Amino acid sequence: MFVTCTPGLEPALEAELRELGFSGKSTAGGFETPGSDVARVKLHSRIASEVKQNGRDLTGPLYRRGYREEVGRAPMRETLAAGILRLAGYRGEEPLWDPMCGAGTLLIEAALIAHAIPPGDVAGGPRRAAPHLLKGTDLNAGALGVTRRNARRAGVKLQLERADAAKIRPPPGAPGLLAANFPYGKRVEKGDLTPVLENFATHFKGWRFAFLMQGRLTVLKASDEHAVSNGGLRCRLCVGVCT
Repeated sequence: MFVTCTPGLEPALEAELRELGFSGKSTAGGFETPGSDVARVKLHSRIASEVKQNGRDLTGPLYRRGYREEVGRAPMRETLAAGILRLAGYRGEEPLWDPMCGAGTLLIEAALIAHAIPPGDVAGGPRRAAPHLLKGTDLNAGALGVTRRNARRAGVKLQLERADAAKIRPPPGAPGLLAANFPYGKRVEKGDLTPVLENFATHFKGWRFAFLMQGRLTVLKASDEHAVSNGGLRCRLCVGVCT
């Protein structure tokens, strides 16, 4: 079988499939494996896009979880969101906050991980309670409404509120992960991200971050970067710690 993924997510897909018991090798665009358990990939792989054999598509697009009936202005596929979380080291065991949650794809994928909900059986509901904060904020009230409805269809509960990312403050307790799909291209021209990053550097010290973006990361310093594609756009996933 050849399990495909979004370009740039090959390391994340390989790690996930090896955890699921598959052998093989990573290659451009996916993972080649002598395994034939398509059902296991469909049920448990959060990052795989499709499964093919001899050029025939065995699964169809796996990013369609079924919960995302509404999308925002710059939608991110569910599989890309899961891959970003994997590359950031998120396993559902720390607080997570998406300060620009939009339609909530990144946040809901984190909730599926935290609740141990298999991506191929979202309708089956949570296998465990989420142990930590799952929060999303956005300036767009309409986007928060979309997130709330998508989360309800996914069977997960989130803390959502309207807030400016440049003014938010961390909750009491242990630090967690800030994860966001930053605006880029024409969307970023409407506002400079520097105040947002300065706020994170000042008030979220010790929090890890995973930001998908096109421009340069200012103020904060990434310890790791991954080139990924989002809807055909070349982007960078910047991972690090707020200091």
